[in-house]
Amino acid sequence: MEDENGIPDLWFPIFLSERFLSRPVGPPTQTQFGERQMGYGIFGFLVLIADLYAIYQVMTSSAGTAAKVAWTVVILVLPVIGFLVWVGFGPRGRATAA
Repeated sequence: MEDENGIPDLWFPIFLSERFLSRPVGPPTQTQFGERQMGYGIFGFLVLIADLYAIYQVMTSSAGTAAKVAWTVVILVLPVIGFLVWVGFGPRGRATAA
């Protein structure tokens, strides 16, 4: 907002300025937060839980220290592939006596 001389009116609140009002208003649209992104978030959370479980099982296993460190590094560096390899070949935690 300017007067007839081109000088801006300083009393005009900043939140009513054209710059502020030109921003999108309302809930996020499909293009901003799509369902696909939510699916990736859930997948990432599940991978995190699986990796934490695998690392716990490795740490409580009877394997040597070097093997524990190696498996932990593999699981941390390659979260999905490392977990799958651990499921097939990795050490398990100690079995409880029945």
